[in-house]
Amino acid sequence: MKVFVYSLLLLFCLHPDILQAQEKEKKTVLVLYSFGQSYPATAQWDKGIREVFNSQQDFEITINTEHLDLSKYNDAGYIKEVSDLLNYKYADKPPDLIITVFEPAFEFILNHRNSLFPDVPIVLGGIERSSSTDLDFDKNTRVVFQGQNEFKKTVELALSQHPKTQNVIIIAGSGHLEQSWYNSAKPTFQLYYDKLNFSHLIGLPLNELINEVEKLPGKSIVFYFPVLEDKDGGNYVAVDALSSISEVSSAPIYSFWEIFIGHGIVGGYLKSFPMQAQITAKVGLNVLSGESPEMVNPVQNEATERIFDYRQLKRWSISDSELPEGSEIRFIEYTYWEDHWKQIVLIIAAFVILLIIIGYLIAQKRILRLSQVELIQTKRKYKTVADYTSDWEYWQHPDGSMAWISPSCEQVCGYSSELISGNPDLIPHMIRQGDKRIWENHNCKDNKRVIRKGIRFRILTKQGEV
Repeated sequence: MKVFVYSLLLLFCLHPDILQAQEKEKKTVLVLYSFGQSYPATAQWDKGIREVFNSQQDFEITINTEHLDLSKYNDAGYIKEVSDLLNYKYADKPPDLIITVFEPAFEFILNHRNSLFPDVPIVLGGIERSSSTDLDFDKNTRVVFQGQNEFKKTVELALSQHPKTQNVIIIAGSGHLEQSWYNSAKPTFQLYYDKLNFSHLIGLPLNELINEVEKLPGKSIVFYFPVLEDKDGGNYVAVDALSSISEVSSAPIYSFWEIFIGHGIVGGYLKSFPMQAQITAKVGLNVLSGESPEMVNPVQNEATERIFDYRQLKRWSISDSELPEGSEIRFIEYTYWEDHWKQIVLIIAAFVILLIIIGYLIAQKRILRLSQVELIQTKRKYKTVADYTSDWEYWQHPDGSMAWISPSCEQVCGYSSELISGNPDLIPHMIRQGDKRIWENHNCKDNKRVIRKGIRFRILTKQGEV
């Protein structure tokens, strides 16, 4: 046994790859975000990227993130400081893969890759094709383009929902990213320039945008592109700016990204940032697995979802039956009846049953009362007749006690009805000795021996008369 153990130890020492084969290969991915960490788009992209890398089984991947915040700071001094910081952090141990998110980060890395990461493969995510038409990518770069089809689809959808539209208002910020998205959609809007009146509110400060949308003319619709920066240098969070605009807008607002649903847009064919992030991360995973990142077949992300906000549909009187087939409606607000109809029906049914039971009991009580009145009246009539009859009448309980004796018994036997009621055995004592058997046979408790006919017998009265 010891020889076997020593042999195994010697084998592991001579061949350490046997132990290492059980360990996953370690990889480091650096994700460069264009915006700050607090931006909703950043959070959605980060979630999508991590879902892909954390679910794969081939590598042990460490994800490092850098939030360049280029929507707020983009002067030369700031760019140099960011470059120096990245060089300080990653010069000695560069990542195995770099992923950039949106154009500002993509432009930064292309301008500084030779000094920072000359040999590291790069995947550019969330890129508009119009932003990269004049750029030459090296063989170590892979691009994941956003699709452009959603612009025309959403515009046509909005016009179909509002067929009387005469005015189209475009809202966008003045930053490079907002402008790249806005420029990508321009060819779509130009198709309608001869049919509709277009107003372009580009780069206006938020307070001016709010003033403009408050007084929009009738028969207008709005298309919202992100507002991250205005012409005066002001910075915003795009979803917050949209919420402020939608709150006072006199026209329905449409957009092209899922992140804006729930913040004031009606809906549309919307791009999903988490979905784009997952597609980008899968491309990066292929690169880590050895696939060449050459710019031969750039990935085109055309996936869109038909998503609408129930509250905005109601606000602008849009029927959900008019939406495209397969549309997803979010934030549905049910009426109290729609949300609790089962409980309400059960309560009503129980109440109806209770009313029926109460009605039945009331009816039975009324019938009982009428029966009691009738019985009392009948009893009075019978008592009147019985009390004044000259015959001796009595009712006897099964136990032999007297229920009632007519007062006329005193005329017959000389004993009062009260005396006989208190002493039922007095009756047999009044019967003459020779007639007692007749009485006993008549009064026998054995049903088989009861004689069911009248009898005649003699008694001795109180005065001793027969």
